[in-house]
Amino acid sequence: EQIKLRDTARKISASRWFWRALLAVALVAAVGYLKVTLLAPLGGDDQYGNLSVYYKLTTQGAWDVWMQELQGIWQALTLNDSRFFPFNSLPAPIRYWLRGNISSYRLYIIGHTLVDAAVLGLLVSKATGRKALGGAAFALLPLMLCLFDYYQNNGMYSYAALPQAVLLPALLAGLCMVALHKSMHVRWAVLGGLLTFWSCGTYEMGYTYIFMLGVLALLLEPRFWRAVCLGLPFLVGELAALFFYIMSSRLHASQGVYEGVQVAMEPAAVLRTSREAYSMYENGKRQLSCQALAQLAQYYGVTTDYLLGLTNDPEGAPRLTPDEETLLEHFRECDKRGKRTVLQAAIQQQKESEIH
Repeated sequence: EQIKLRDTARKISASRWFWRALLAVALVAAVGYLKVTLLAPLGGDDQYGNLSVYYKLTTQGAWDVWMQELQGIWQALTLNDSRFFPFNSLPAPIRYWLRGNISSYRLYIIGHTLVDAAVLGLLVSKATGRKALGGAAFALLPLMLCLFDYYQNNGMYSYAALPQAVLLPALLAGLCMVALHKSMHVRWAVLGGLLTFWSCGTYEMGYTYIFMLGVLALLLEPRFWRAVCLGLPFLVGELAALFFYIMSSRLHASQGVYEGVQVAMEPAAVLRTSREAYSMYENGKRQLSCQALAQLAQYYGVTTDYLLGLTNDPEGAPRLTPDEETLLEHFRECDKRGKRTVLQAAIQQQKESEIH
């Protein structure tokens, strides 16, 4: 069956229409993907994420960012985080530097996509023995990511190249599987398991990518049990990441910790200003705009009246229940004598409640 697969791949890649179709697909993929990455405005979490990165670049040194990266990985590995996503394709200082402005950020996404496409093409050519099919895979990957961005329908919503960051270690793990199938060296099994763990530890979609390694194992080794043995090291890496993910979620859920993503930002970052400018707001040397006042109220979870010193209640007046709103409507419709009667009845009822 493996020989038949290689013969079919050879026939497809040797046909006249193959390279013409491949060129057309590559052009469509390139135009579509560049349209998304170069022309579409930022969307989704990218807007917030780039703002947070810019703030860290202007207020923290590279050493502090490195230490925060290592602390985050250690915190996740010791189950002290609510979600197990400690890894990424590049260290945090390099990612922050590339996301410092919109131009470098777009080039970072394009470059990451090209690296993934090159590794995918290499993997397909190694697995099928045909470089032409590897070239086809290289051309199709940008088109797939372009459709992914269009599906989001939210501008350039690339999650800071998160799909590419998850896909890269999964593709490298696939190359390790091909090498393991040819040489059966233990080092390829260990490296493949670690790369699988890395991919699943970057984001949940890594578990979907690793599923494709099972398909690759069946293509390399048609016999089922031999395919299972070939994919066993990679399955162990996936199960290890799944164990950390489940334990982190259950541990923090039992402690009442919300499992969503929460990014702590200082008030200055919320207002898109520096710490010095924010201190001028605090000291009364500069006046807040209405928009900035509303942002700070939302950030602190209080009312704008509380920030302005008009009330001592940070939460403001409680909302009326439906019964209270109905009572208030009827009270407003009463004349002066009726309102006085209602007030006296309410006061009398309150006194009786206090006595009992």
